[in-house]
Amino acid sequence: MAALASFAMYGYAIKKVFSREHGVDRRMKVLEILGSSFALVHLWYLWHRESTNFLVDLAALFLYGSGLAAFVTAKRALRGYRLTLAFSPDAPTTLIDQGIYEYIRHPFYLAYSLTWMGGAVAAPHLATIGSTVVMVCVYVSAACIEEKKFLSTALASSYKLYRKRTGMLWPSRLMRVKSLV
Repeated sequence: MAALASFAMYGYAIKKVFSREHGVDRRMKVLEILGSSFALVHLWYLWHRESTNFLVDLAALFLYGSGLAAFVTAKRALRGYRLTLAFSPDAPTTLIDQGIYEYIRHPFYLAYSLTWMGGAVAAPHLATIGSTVVMVCVYVSAACIEEKKFLSTALASSYKLYRKRTGMLWPSRLMRVKSLV
């Protein structure tokens, strides 16, 4: 159920949360097709898995829940601002560095990655593990492209400072130590 809720929320977000003002790049179209196809694969293997292990189920539920929490927290941090879709050709004009963005530069990609990992943990199979690896690689690629876009705008100096204090998909060591002090 957590997987279905996650995939449904992310599908909704692609249509309603992110701006399509600059069009939809063909790589984003491929990402949508891959994501939808792989989501069906994950759901099929989750539905047909035979053995259950409480600790494995708990770990998978933790990953799904963490992904949803990161997603909701990132959406709230936007405060109505609409980010563009992955691979969009736009030049960023706003740097969001509040909320979860104070610690992670790409919390939506973190959310999606945690969800894929949850499926691979809950129903380990070549198809679920392979699709997870593919999707996480695509998200890292998209994040790198977005970072290059920021570095080619008037926001470059601010973004360089922002990068030093935050992690790409996970809080940096500096932020973890700083938050404990």
